[in-house]
Amino acid sequence: ESLVDGRLALYTLYAQIWDRAEPKESFHALVAWHCGLPPGARTLLSAHQVGAFCRGDTLQAEALTRGRPGACLAQFSAAVDGAGLAWHQVIDGPRSQVEVDALARRLAAGDGTAAQIAQARQRNTEGVDDLLARADGLQHSGDPLAAAHHRANVLFNIMRGGVFVDGTRIERDDLVAFARQRHHALGDTLAQAATAWPARLTREAALAAAAELGPQIERLVMAYLPLTFSRRHGDPSRPWNKFSVRVRDAQGRRVLSHQGNWRDIFQNWEALVPSEPGWVGSMIATFVGAMTPDGYNPYRIGRDGIDWEAIEPDDPWSYIGYWGDHQVVYLLRLLEAAQAHDPALLDGLWNRALFPFADVPYRLKPHAEQVRAPKQTIDFDHAAHERAHERRAALGGDGLLVCDEAGLPVLATLGEKLANIVLAKAGSLVPGGGLWLHTQRPEWNDANNALAGYGLSVVTLAHLRRMLAWLAAWPPAAAPFALPAATLQALRGLLALAQSTPLSAVDQPVQRRRFLDAAGALLDTWRASAYQGAAGRTLTTAPQGLLPDLAAALLPLMDATLQRSRRPDGLFDTYNLVSFDPAEGEPTAEVSRLYPMLEGQVAVLSAGLLNPSEAASLLDTLFASPLYTADRDSFLLYPDRDLPRFLARNRLDDAALALPVVQRLLASGRHDILQQQADGTVRFAPGLTSRGELEAATVDLGGEQAALLTAYERVLQHHAFTGRSGTMFGYEGLGCIYWHMVAKLLLAVQEQVFAAHDAGDAALPALCQHYRRVRAGLGYRRGAAAFGAFPLDPYSHTPGEGGARQPGMTGQVKEEILTRWGELGLRMHAGLARFDPVLLDAAELPPGQALRFTWRRIPCAWQRGAATALRVRTAAGWVDCPDRCFNPQGVVEIEATVALPDQP
Repeated sequence: ESLVDGRLALYTLYAQIWDRAEPKESFHALVAWHCGLPPGARTLLSAHQVGAFCRGDTLQAEALTRGRPGACLAQFSAAVDGAGLAWHQVIDGPRSQVEVDALARRLAAGDGTAAQIAQARQRNTEGVDDLLARADGLQHSGDPLAAAHHRANVLFNIMRGGVFVDGTRIERDDLVAFARQRHHALGDTLAQAATAWPARLTREAALAAAAELGPQIERLVMAYLPLTFSRRHGDPSRPWNKFSVRVRDAQGRRVLSHQGNWRDIFQNWEALVPSEPGWVGSMIATFVGAMTPDGYNPYRIGRDGIDWEAIEPDDPWSYIGYWGDHQVVYLLRLLEAAQAHDPALLDGLWNRALFPFADVPYRLKPHAEQVRAPKQTIDFDHAAHERAHERRAALGGDGLLVCDEAGLPVLATLGEKLANIVLAKAGSLVPGGGLWLHTQRPEWNDANNALAGYGLSVVTLAHLRRMLAWLAAWPPAAAPFALPAATLQALRGLLALAQSTPLSAVDQPVQRRRFLDAAGALLDTWRASAYQGAAGRTLTTAPQGLLPDLAAALLPLMDATLQRSRRPDGLFDTYNLVSFDPAEGEPTAEVSRLYPMLEGQVAVLSAGLLNPSEAASLLDTLFASPLYTADRDSFLLYPDRDLPRFLARNRLDDAALALPVVQRLLASGRHDILQQQADGTVRFAPGLTSRGELEAATVDLGGEQAALLTAYERVLQHHAFTGRSGTMFGYEGLGCIYWHMVAKLLLAVQEQVFAAHDAGDAALPALCQHYRRVRAGLGYRRGAAAFGAFPLDPYSHTPGEGGARQPGMTGQVKEEILTRWGELGLRMHAGLARFDPVLLDAAELPPGQALRFTWRRIPCAWQRGAATALRVRTAAGWVDCPDRCFNPQGVVEIEATVALPDQP
C-alpha cells in the first residue's frame, strides 16, 4: 500500500507464510520512498501496468495492490535540460509498525530531502571508512588501482571475519555478557569480580585479573574476541547455510559478535593479525579450544560457541565428517604470526592447561573397518549429541564442550593440542602417497569431495611438513608438558614406528601398508580413550624433547613422499589414490596418480622442501604447463580435460561380459540391473548411479554380487572420481581459475622471494619476476574487459566461458592482504619490524609523490630517495633505523625513502 500521497510504499504480509494450524502474525514491512520527483508523479506498487506504459496508455496510481509480486515504480513526465535530472529512491527493511508511522510522519512534514539523503550516505561512508581504517584498509598510491584493490580486500575480509572495535581495549560489561553466554555460572563469578574493574580496560589488564580467578575464568577471557561487522556466512547455494547480517541491535548499538565456518573465519582473522597483533593469542585460543579430543574441529564457531553437522535422515544434503587440511595450515599460520609479532606469547602457553575440547559426537571407526569401507568411516553418537545439547541448555555454550561431572570443561595444554594434531595427521600417512583422507570429507576444495575415502593428500602432507619443521625449530616444544597417558603412549608408539620404517616404504606397497596399519592400531587405542571424555584422561607428563624427536623421525619419510610426488612433467602431485584391494599374502597399499592441480604446486612451494633455486625452477615449469592459461594470463585450478561422450560411457567391457552372472541377468531380462542395445552393447541400468544403489538392487545375487560390483567399479572408475572438479565446468570445475588459489600462489612465491633475499640467493631476480607475473594476472591489473567483471573486487572464480563470478566473499582477500604488506616492504620477525622493499612496484611511487598508508594504524609515508632508509617517531622524537629494523611498540609514525628504478 502507499502512504504520504504515494511517496511512501509499504510491502507487507497479512500473516507470515506458515503451514501450521496456528496464527503467525506479520508485524514488519519493507518500505520504499522517493524524493525529487516532479509533481504529479504516479506511484506503482507492482509491475502490472508496465505493458500499458509501453503502449503509451494512461496509468493509474496504485494505493493498494494485493496478490501480485511487488515493485516500486514511478511514472512522470519531465524535460531534461543541461543541468540534468536526479531523484532518489530509498528501500529499507524490516521496519516495525511504530517505525513505519514515524517515517510517514517525517516524510509528511517534509523530511527525506536530497540533502538529508546525501548526509546519511556520507555518514554511512564515513562509518565504513572508520571500520576500514581499524584494519589498515585505506591507502594512497601512485597506482590508484592497487590501493583500491587493497581497500576492497580489507572490506570483504572484515565483512566475513569482523574487525576489532577499539584496538585492544574492551568493554567490561560485554566481556561479562560473553562469559555468561558461554558458561552461566562462570560468567556470574566473573561478573562479581569485575565490579571492581573499570568500565573499559585493556585486554592485558583483563587477562591479568582473570588469571587470579583460576584457569576456567582465564580461558574464557582469553577466548573473548570483541569483533564487529562479522556476519555468519557460507555458500548460499547450500540449503544448510543460513545467513545473519546483523551489525546493529534494535537500539542501534553496534553488535559485537562473530560467526563463521571453520573453513573460512580463521583465514580472515589471520589477515587481521598484522593490524591487530595483540589479539593473535585469542585467535589461537579460540582455535585450539574448539578442537576435538581426537585432533579435529567442529563445523562452525561463533561468539556463543561451536556447532556441528548432525545426521538428518530426511535431508539429502546433510552429511558429517572432518575436512582434512584446516587443522594444520590454519593453526600453523596463526602460530607463525604469533611468533613473529610476540615471541613470548606461545612460550607461556606450552604447558598451561587453558584449552577445552569440542564434544563433537563423531566416532571414527576402528582402522580395520575404515580400510574395508573407506567412505563410511564415522559413526554418529546420537546419545552423546543429545547429552551435549542438554548440557548446553543448562550451562550455556560451553555445554557443547567435553565437561567433567561438575559441569566444567576439561582443559588441556598447548603441547597436548599440537600433539593431537600430529597424531591425527601423521597417523594417516601412506608413505609414498600422502595423508589418507579417511574422515568422510575432502579438504578446503569440496569440488573434490569424492576423494574422501580413497584420496591421499600431498597438500596437507606439505602443510604438515612445515608444521613439524616449525616444531623442531621451536625450543619450547622440547619442554615437558602435561597430557593423558593414552596420548603419551600413542606418541611413543608413533615415534618407534617412524624410526623403524625404512625410506624404501615410499616405493613398497607392503611396507607402506605396514606403516599405515601399525599407525592405525595406535590411533584406535588413543581414540577409544579420547572418546571417553573426562573419564579417559589420566594425566602424566611428556618427557623432554618428545615432539621434536617425533618430528625429526617423521620428516625424512615425509620428504621422501613429497619427492616421490614429483611428476614426470616436473610438477608435483596434489592428490593421489590408494587401493586396499584384497590380495594373496601380506596386505598392500597401492598408490596411483591423478591429474595435476595448482594446489599441489602451491603447497610444495610453501612447505620448506625447496630452496629458492628449486622454487624458481618449479615456477618455470608451472608457467609452461597446461595449468597456465595464456589468454587469461593466470592459472587454472586443474587443466581442462577431454571427457568421454555420452554414449561412450557405461559400456561393459569384455571381462564383464564374460561373467556368468552378467549372462544370466541378460537372459532373465533383469533390466533393472543390465540393459542391452541393438548393437549388443551392454550397460548398467540408468538408475544405478552409485555402487550403493547397485548393491541394494543385487542383494538377491548372493555370492555372485561381488563380481558384478568389481566390474561396475572397473567400468565406471568411481575409485578415481574426484567430484565436480572432474565433471563440471563452473565454480571450481574444469577450465576454471579459482582466484583464492592464485592468491595462495602469490603468497607462496612471495615467501620464496624473501627467503632468497635473506639468503642472498642468486634466484632472487627470477623469483621477483615470477611474483610480478602472478600478480599481473589478477583482475585489477587486467581491466574490466579482460577480466569480465568489475576488476577492483576480489572474486571467487572465472569459468572457462565468461568473466569472473561471485564477487567479494572469497578467501582470496586473506592472501592478498598479507602479500600487500610484503609488497610495501613490511615484515615481522621475533617481535621486530623489518623494512625490505624488494617487491615494491615503482609505479606506486612516482618521483615527487609519497605512498601513504597505515600499518597497525601507524601513519606511514614512503618516498623515492637516493638510498633506501627508514626512520620512526616515538614520544621521544624521530629515530633513524640504520639496519631498517625497529620495535613497533610506541611508534606513532614511520617514514622511508626507497631507491627504485623508473620501471618496476
